[in-house]
Amino acid sequence: MYEFRIRYEDKPLTEVTKCGVCLQDDLLSKDWDCVTFARTHSFKDNTQPKLYQWDVWVDPTSSHSKFGIKVICKEIYTIKKMKVDKLLYELPETKVREINGKLLWSIGMPIK
Repeated sequence: MYEFRIRYEDKPLTEVTKCGVCLQDDLLSKDWDCVTFARTHSFKDNTQPKLYQWDVWVDPTSSHSKFGIKVICKEIYTIKKMKVDKLLYELPETKVREINGKLLWSIGMPIK
């Protein structure tokens, strides 16, 4: 899980900080100048979050958050590596596999 900065098309002068799951191995050792992330959404209370087929729920312990997060596998950002601020934590391998499956589903690939 990384923290990064993006600008929205409708507000090009405003930079916002987001968190996301890096979809590439070895982010810092690659020579590429762009990286790809799946966006996440954090929660403010214990209310049961609405999850869609493309979402992955990550519990509070695994997400290092008070109420958990969801990874939104259909919202993909490709950003310049220089906009990546820091590594926040690593997800458990079981969640990484679940995210991989949801990414495949979100682009119409069969899940085996």
